[in-house]
Amino acid sequence: MSVHKDKSGIYIKHKNKTIRKNDKGEHFSGKREAQAYEALLKTRETEKKNRLPLLSELGEEYLAYKKGRVKEESIERYNRYIKFHLLKYLDDKPIDQYTMQDIDLLRTELNSHDLATNYKNDIITATKAMFKYARLYHDLRNSVFERLDKFQDTFDDVQKKVNKKFNVWDFADFDRFYRCVWADVEKAMSEHDQKQEFRLRNFLMFFVISFDTGARKAEVWGLRIKDYDQEHHLYDINKQIKQKLDYKFDTLKNRFSIRTIEAGNFAHEKILEHIQYLRTLNGYSEEWFIFGGPKNLPNTSLNHFKEKYVELSKVPDITIHEIRHSHATLLIDLGVPIEAVSKRLGHSNVGITQQVYAHVLKRKNTQLVSVWNDAISKSECEIFSKSSQT
Repeated sequence: MSVHKDKSGIYIKHKNKTIRKNDKGEHFSGKREAQAYEALLKTRETEKKNRLPLLSELGEEYLAYKKGRVKEESIERYNRYIKFHLLKYLDDKPIDQYTMQDIDLLRTELNSHDLATNYKNDIITATKAMFKYARLYHDLRNSVFERLDKFQDTFDDVQKKVNKKFNVWDFADFDRFYRCVWADVEKAMSEHDQKQEFRLRNFLMFFVISFDTGARKAEVWGLRIKDYDQEHHLYDINKQIKQKLDYKFDTLKNRFSIRTIEAGNFAHEKILEHIQYLRTLNGYSEEWFIFGGPKNLPNTSLNHFKEKYVELSKVPDITIHEIRHSHATLLIDLGVPIEAVSKRLGHSNVGITQQVYAHVLKRKNTQLVSVWNDAISKSECEIFSKSSQT
């Protein structure tokens, strides 16, 4: 660094940057003041080299480290945790200067806001991971953040999970929805409206595959013709299309989401018919999407389509994601083991499936006792017959 003067006044040259103002935003009044500020900058640089990074600096460094290692949406989520929670609730100081008082303050602040327990725990998990990174790359010793415990579910949280319900379709609902759409497909065909026929056929296939597999919306979007084994009736779910990434391919949610799913007879028949239809179109390729052909139809159009035919067919108004819930609920009600349902859905562990469908399992457990009592009443054993009479 060095002090200079030109027509605009006195300035400092520092790392190819021209500095004309002090920390208060004031121009240097003279050479002596500029030299003093130059000395202050040198002192700060020395202190920075000899200290551990500030929380804000660690946050930026950690996000840069995670980039390319996790999905972009995860980076956005981590950035949200750091910017809107950690740096909002805690002083921005060197990471080795935090104490248990800071931990208590963080927990108090998180608790004082209307945040879901899962969300607060996600912040804690991300924070501990960031300080684990600091331990590895900055030789941080005895971080108090290692003692940052997660929040326990409140009674209301537990009750919400147990009683959580969502709208679902049964087979009759899907039948009405399908026949309503197909009537318009036939109408478009009779009127030789090829554009409308193409749109309706592709939208309908999205719902056929979603209802048949219970796959996530992004997974269905990512299915190409070559991903369906026509001989063995198998879907190969190995990637997804992300709306946030401008409908580009992305890796699946977790390694358990990579799976092969067998198609039901009805869906298999409709997929073959749909592929046969696509073959008649110019430019047909096995790289085409089952839903959309050469490119995916947009999410907004999908929702408009769903809303229109839900109203026309008079079926329950469900979200796209609730089609996945419909599939799982039907399987559980049919007595399919929860472990098999979990694998079909691509959950990372069966506990997630049990939690999401706790209300369905609760109903099944109630039915279990009825089945047990019915079996006893039909038995010819004397002790059971006496018990049933009391």
